[in-house]
Formats: sequence, C-alpha cells, structure tokens
Amino acid sequence: MDLKQLRVFMSVAETQSLSAAADRLRVSQSTLTRQIQLLETAVGCPLFLRHGRGMRLTEAGDEFLNRIAGPVRQIELAIHEVSSPERSASGVVTIGMLPSLAHLISAPLARRVAREFSDVSLRIIDGYPGHMIEWLQSGEIDIAFLYGPSSDLHLRVIDLVFEEMRLIGPLDSSLMAMKSVAVKDLEGTDFILPFRPHGLRPIMESAFAKANIRVRVRAEADTQQLIKDLVASGIGFSMLPLSSIKPEDSGRFMHTSLTPKIMRQILLALPSDRRDTRAVQAVTDLIQEEIRIAIESGAWPAVPSPNLSAKKP
Repeated sequence: MDLKQLRVFMSVAETQSLSAAADRLRVSQSTLTRQIQLLETAVGCPLFLRHGRGMRLTEAGDEFLNRIAGPVRQIELAIHEVSSPERSASGVVTIGMLPSLAHLISAPLARRVAREFSDVSLRIIDGYPGHMIEWLQSGEIDIAFLYGPSSDLHLRVIDLVFEEMRLIGPLDSSLMAMKSVAVKDLEGTDFILPFRPHGLRPIMESAFAKANIRVRVRAEADTQQLIKDLVASGIGFSMLPLSSIKPEDSGRFMHTSLTPKIMRQILLALPSDRRDTRAVQAVTDLIQEEIRIAIESGAWPAVPSPNLSAKKP
C-alpha cells in the first residue's frame, strides 16, 4: 500500500467513476483498476461495488475513506511544505466555518488572501462545532471557528469575540415591547430551538438552567433562517446572535435584550498535535485582522477578546 494507491482510491470514491477519476489524475482506466485491485488486496476486502453507472463504496470502503482522508491530506501538505523551493505561504487552507459567521467573514477573508497571498487558496466548509472538532483532529480541516469556552476542547485556541444573544419574538407579542426581558420571565414560554448539534442550543439551555426555568419546545430547526421563519409565523420565541438579525427582519419579528445578558463566545481552534504550515499561519493572522476590522467598522457588533484588541505591530 502506498500514497499513490490511496490517492487513486480517494479520487474514485469522490467521482464514483473510473473514467472521471482517470481524467482527473491523467492516467488510464486500466492503471486505476490495477491500483484499486492492489489496495483491496492489501486491505483484505472489497472497497467498491461496481455497477452499470459507475462505482460506489462498500461499507468497508466508506469506513476506510473516513479513516484515511485526514492523514493523506496531512501527508500531502507536509510534502508540499518541505519541497516548496520558496519559503512564502502557498497551498490550500481548509477552514471550518460556523454558518452564522459566514456572511461576516468568508468574503472579506477570501479577498484579503487573494490579494496578499496569491499562492494560497481557501476551502471553506460549513459545519456544526462537534463535527468540526472531529475534522480538526482527523486532519480534514486546518482551522475551525468554534463556540467557547475552550477548557475542554484539547485544542490550540485563540479567543476572538463575545457577542450578545438577543430574544426574538412575534411582532404582536407584548413581551417584545419591553426594553429588556428577564430570562426568568420566560418560564413556560413557547420556544423554537436549534437542533442539538447546533452550537447555540447549549448556550440557550444553559441560560434556562441558570434561571431555573423551563420553556415549551414548539419546534426545532437546523438553520437560523428557519428559526427566523418560525418565529415570524407567530408560534414562539427564540434567541439569535445580534449579528444574525438583519434590517430586513424588522418587519417580520422583533428583538430585544435579555437580563442578565447572554453572550456567545467565538474562538479559533487549531489542532494541538500538528505544526501549522506557512499558509495556515498566514490565514490565521488574516482572520484575526479581518475580525478586528469588522468590529471597529461596526459591521460586527461584538466585543473583542483582550488578545484580539491588542493589534500586532
């Protein structure tokens, strides 16, 4: 078993076609077939099911792919890093992005990287925090935006910002007419909650527990847009970060502050068992600079962490 065989396996698994994989790798189909046969012999079981429309992974093949994808990527990054004749940043940097931050960070960061590091490309993936921790540990991504606190993550972390969570509710709700709503007064209120993998769910549940209250879960949703739609329909309340509430939402639902304030903490996480490539180091610095710019310009209504507030010389 060698790296060439693993690359062939991953390409065929992604394209589900020998001909498409052969075109991508610029080799003959017979060569790919031989490499797959050698790999299956080494593994000791079939990795693909062949059918008229192409190839798909067996259960063993799917498990094998999940286990090797991260390590193979890290080997390729290491080869690129040590063999690069120049010492400038280059290569692909994969970022795990919280969906609620994508509109704030993705485009400005991509423009900045393109302008300052022409040999670096970004791959940005939306995901829940739990999934992104697994991807970091397996080597499938390089950097992840996660919710704090960081004490139990076992990762290298950079504290970024704290952002206020707001109560959102129907336009005709008397509760929403108040300048601020006490969390304890939400006892028995109908709520729309994110699905449990969503990082906002534990923030909300922790606030309810601290106030010693229970709410009625009327619905669960997996996106912030769906939460907004359900609240606008009048079936209940929810909580969202202030940056997720847009001017166009004003005619659909209302929002107000909570007492005590509920904050979400955003941090940047990197694996603790791998050295960063030059490209990862460069992108990590740019992320912090772009967030600082967004806060100072008012584009992101958040409170910077102390280390983010201190500008680099």
